Amino acid sequence: VGEDLCALGNSFAGVINEGVGGGKVGVLGGTPGNALSLGWERCFLESVDGSINTLGPADTFWANDVALQVVNGWLSTDPDIKGYAYEYADGLNTALQAYEQLGVPVKDLTVALRTDEQTLFCTWKKMNEPTFNIWYSAGGNFQSRTAVTASMMSLQGAEIPGEVVVPHVMREVTASDCNPDRVTPTVSGTSLVPDEVLALMYPTG
Repeated sequence: VGEDLCALGNSFAGVINEGVGGGKVGVLGGTPGNALSLGWERCFLESVDGSINTLGPADTFWANDVALQVVNGWLSTDPDIKGYAYEYADGLNTALQAYEQLGVPVKDLTVALRTDEQTLFCTWKKMNEPTFNIWYSAGGNFQSRTAVTASMMSLQGAEIPGEVVVPHVMREVTASDCNPDRVTPTVSGTSLVPDEVLALMYPTG
């Protein structure tokens, strides 16, 4: 059970092509050589418009401080960056601190993401910058649920295909995607874990 990562990369490119039009776009991935990043990056780079110059792909190891270092380095060289493509929303949330550190306004940005940690969405809501637009997929949560369901059905005798490709949909972030009442702000907005279980996972006292 998994996503079509090439289709995800093409969807990222569609978001960037429409939102950016032309200019520089930063591309960030996880650990060097991992299949997730390589899967979408390859098709993204093939599908992005020729008017867009890409920075990277840069390996961040999915570590927030490394993502910050990468974006800080890019902005220090040229602050005129029009967008980012990354599979990790919380990592980009930390990376955006580079704008404040360098005094660069967060304007005219288009971002394409795979995950939907609320930290970034609440930061975006607080910024209240109408020219900053975020799109996300969040396919990871859905494929996990599909995998468990398929396994349970198989145990009951159902015929399950050897490969299940989970479709994805790119969604534009709105103010309602920030829910301050969640147990922890790092949780995904589409997390399937009930709040009472999250409270046990993330004790506050």
